[in-house]
Amino acid sequence: MRILFLSAALPMVWGSEIRAFRFLEYLAKAHEVDLVSFHSWPGPRPPRGVQPALLADLRARCREVALVALPGPEVWCNCLRNTISEEPFQVASCRSASMRQVVGERLTSGRYDLVWVNGLPMTQYAASSSAPMVLDAGSCSSRRYHRLSLLPQHLPRRTFYHGEAARTLAYEARLLPMFSRCLVSSARDREDLWQIAPRAAIQVLPNTLELARLPALPGPKEDAAGGAHRRLRLAFVGDMYGAAHQDAAQYLCRRILPRVRRVEPRAEALVIGPGQRRFLRALAGTPGVAVTGPVPDLHRPLAEAIAVVSPLRADAGFPVSVVEAMACGKPVVASPIVVDGLGLHPNDPVLVAGSAREFAAHAAALLQHAHVAESLGGRGRQLVLERFDMGTVAERLDDILAHLVPPRRVRLTAGGE
Repeated sequence: MRILFLSAALPMVWGSEIRAFRFLEYLAKAHEVDLVSFHSWPGPRPPRGVQPALLADLRARCREVALVALPGPEVWCNCLRNTISEEPFQVASCRSASMRQVVGERLTSGRYDLVWVNGLPMTQYAASSSAPMVLDAGSCSSRRYHRLSLLPQHLPRRTFYHGEAARTLAYEARLLPMFSRCLVSSARDREDLWQIAPRAAIQVLPNTLELARLPALPGPKEDAAGGAHRRLRLAFVGDMYGAAHQDAAQYLCRRILPRVRRVEPRAEALVIGPGQRRFLRALAGTPGVAVTGPVPDLHRPLAEAIAVVSPLRADAGFPVSVVEAMACGKPVVASPIVVDGLGLHPNDPVLVAGSAREFAAHAAALLQHAHVAESLGGRGRQLVLERFDMGTVAERLDDILAHLVPPRRVRLTAGGE
């Protein structure tokens, strides 16, 4: 099968494109995949000396890789021209005549059996395809922007998110029915999109990660006196450049942690991940809070924590850090948004909290009862290793491909049977 894979950013094993990389990697093992992407890195740009090797690895996986430049000034011009349009800014920012030409040439000359579109911004380039089209939406974008608009923040940013939610909702309603399949990572996202586009063919395809390589981390070491000086740390992992993770980190440090310390005065919060220096310094100045900033290896600081707290109040994409923490055997206390994003059920081994009081109660219990934390962490590790393993997800993906592109019939010659 020949597949045209369209992506707004390079599919890599970090940042926003982990899901795209896993699916591209799997598809390229059994099919001929042509990748067309903007020359844009998903998240922090890697060092210049490493970039050629990363691109070479991507080219080795695909039959062909075509990269299209999208300069920053062009992005800003696209957004300025879009201020009076009804198109979402995330789509308008990726508008490119060069990309339209590159994709159009391949759709005209290439005999593709399937077009795979990674994310809403690239839907504008696949409309002319005669082959079946799959949109890997990942989540309901309009709901994500709506929740971002509800966070406590400056009025201009809140207004922008509110407007983008309305634009994206109208765009999803119009575009989703055009695709043969729309893939999302959780049942909650599927239900939300069905309310927007009832006629769309929406199917759940969970995210997949390489979790078997992650070892189960031990808890913080106890001293010879029986653990009197064991650090009682609650970890939060996130990218504090984003509004949703900034809000969650502040929520943990300023509203949840003080409640926990009333029950357990030795409790501390460990904030792990990159962010603006001014923001991280402000968090570090909060009593009982330690901040790591960007770390090359997540597991070393994570080993110092007894539990992981993820109090997200707005969508921030698939919570990779939560899944990796569970794979490392760390118990997790999470908000309903995180649980929905993972597609978990009420009886799954994750403690769900909807308020600062509930978060504090669950966190304090885990700090005070090591055996409970260890048991919850062990069951959580087993769950994610089974649910997000590529073997399990691959079976669903193969079924989708077989339904959209049935195996070609073998033509018999005139003298054949």
